[in-house]
Amino acid sequence: MPAYLVRTIKEHDLVGVFFASNTRELAYLIDEVLDPEHCEYRLLGPGGVIWDGPAVKILLPRSKDDDDDDEEKDSDVPWKDARFTELWYYEGFYKRLAGER
Repeated sequence: MPAYLVRTIKEHDLVGVFFASNTRELAYLIDEVLDPEHCEYRLLGPGGVIWDGPAVKILLPRSKDDDDDDEEKDSDVPWKDARFTELWYYEGFYKRLAGER
């Protein structure tokens, strides 16, 4: 499934990275936070979001059948140290986005 980098047209503020089958589905996902008409996007190639520092513990929600109470119940993802891979950074900051004037 394709990944899209989305930002606002006027301010160039990052809206997010979305995975969608097509641009219609992308617009539906963007609509959760703002009007898709105010956004532009770029189809992203290979790449991702990575952490440069040490590995971080990411807890996943447990099923109702899981009775192991020894693990923490916190499921927050520590985004503050995340960054785009070089390919996604280049596509997001140096290439023109679809719809950009």
